[in-house]
Amino acid sequence: MDKMNFTVGIIAAVGVLVAISLSFIAMDPGYIVEPEAKPVACTMQYDPVCGVDGITYGNSCMLGAANAQLAYPGECAVQKPLQDGFTRMVSTQHPGVGHEAHQSVSVIPLSDKIYSGTLHYDASEPIQLIALHGPLKDGEAKGQPTWTPDGTTKYALTFVTPDDAIGEWKFAGNAVAIHTKNTTPFTVDYKADFDSSMSDTVMSGTMDSVQDPGMGHESHQIAVIIAPSSDVYSGILSYSASEPIQLISLRGPIGPDENPEKIWTVDGTNIFEMTFVDPKNAMGSWEFAGNALAIHTKNTTQFTVSYSLTSVKSPGMVSPVMTMPALPTTHTVSIPQGVSSPGCETSDTCYLPYSLEINVGDTVSWSNDDSAAHTVTSGTPDGIDGVFDSGLFMSGTTFDFTFDKAGTYPYFCLVHPWMIGQIGVNEFEEVYVNPVEEPVPVEEPAPVEEPVTEPTPEPTEKRSAPVEITMALGSSSPGCETTNECYLPYTAEIYSGEPVVWVNADSAAHTVTSGINAVHDGLFDSGMIIPKGTWENFFTDAGEYDYYCMLHPWMTGKVIVQ
Repeated sequence: MDKMNFTVGIIAAVGVLVAISLSFIAMDPGYIVEPEAKPVACTMQYDPVCGVDGITYGNSCMLGAANAQLAYPGECAVQKPLQDGFTRMVSTQHPGVGHEAHQSVSVIPLSDKIYSGTLHYDASEPIQLIALHGPLKDGEAKGQPTWTPDGTTKYALTFVTPDDAIGEWKFAGNAVAIHTKNTTPFTVDYKADFDSSMSDTVMSGTMDSVQDPGMGHESHQIAVIIAPSSDVYSGILSYSASEPIQLISLRGPIGPDENPEKIWTVDGTNIFEMTFVDPKNAMGSWEFAGNALAIHTKNTTQFTVSYSLTSVKSPGMVSPVMTMPALPTTHTVSIPQGVSSPGCETSDTCYLPYSLEINVGDTVSWSNDDSAAHTVTSGTPDGIDGVFDSGLFMSGTTFDFTFDKAGTYPYFCLVHPWMIGQIGVNEFEEVYVNPVEEPVPVEEPAPVEEPVTEPTPEPTEKRSAPVEITMALGSSSPGCETTNECYLPYTAEIYSGEPVVWVNADSAAHTVTSGINAVHDGLFDSGMIIPKGTWENFFTDAGEYDYYCMLHPWMTGKVIVQ
């Protein structure tokens, strides 16, 4: 009996303890003790990953064992210190249509303003550089690389691949970006030093090339961005062309004692030193300086170029202008493709140029660029005069002849008699335009009273159209000055506040430059006006304004403003 009572007592005590434990558990479920987790066994294989905590883990297993989250595969990059003035950016998906799989960082967002300067960059991988020009107008996209954010609005694209991650780039454009063709983000530190002083000349546009008017370049194409003038320009050009191009800057006109390696001239009279750069690309940037700037190809077919440009303009010290070259010059005449069939004679394009003005002692080199054989024979189809004859010369060859007597020399092809041309040879005379001397003071005569005349009343209405002056056909050759018919009319009379428009009806380029005796007085200067081009100038002050052509100084005219 006692033994049974003891057993019952033990059972009751255990029941009380269990009840107490259950009550504590009900009050605090966290009181339950979980079994201790067993350690995870990771391999020693090294397949590094970077955690968001900036720590590199040996592999994904080790990352998980540390309860860390993945930032990206590979070792964590060591953050280099940021240089003073630099901005650090991580790239995002490129916004351009067709570039959705690429990455980019916008340095200068799209704007209607043109920016230029130097971009310094330090990226985590090799990058590309982008400048945009535009937006392009309807019809201006003609084969040059373009970029569009929406498929409708288009910008010309300058896309440069420096093949490096660290460097600097001279740029000009409406927008600038750093870019890769990869899908993964990159990091770049960059700084843009803007050329705030370059505000004299800011240009952006799209143009088609024309035939190069320079002697020896007649079979080439050129797009003149800054026409020749007495001012010197220095700045940055970014360009995007429809084909690989060359870059040209001109200095001059040069003086009689200068003999540069490369020259450019439209008439053999006013000669410019030529800087000729062949980057062998259709897109890029160029830091330039000179009196003129152009983009050029050696092809006969037209190209299109879009560009942005900023430059500083400074007055240039113009060298004395010589009216004849100091040394004998070689001029090139091209026999172009297709002239072995009739038709070229209707436009005088069987020989290019059809008519050439040179000086005694100069040499003409005819280049057979056609697929057929030809001759260059002095005289006309009605009779040979025996001065020169190339004989039959084949495609790809040349014929040279030096002219030692002044005169006019017609010539033709014996095989294809519709092909005719002409060489005009001028006497060699070294004539220089010297600086204007200070006038000698003279005693003024006693004033004489003159009858008072009524002032001419101004018209009550302005003209419906501006006065036009035409640069006459053939005025690029001397002779028109004897009858004052280089500019037609020679004298134009207008009222103050009215414009005058000059129209180039000649086949050569010309200028309208204020001054007398081929000395520019600084009042106005058109720069180079290409054939069929125009230039307009408003006259506000009354007076007489003499002007001339800087390329053909015998061409003179006058505007009288009442």
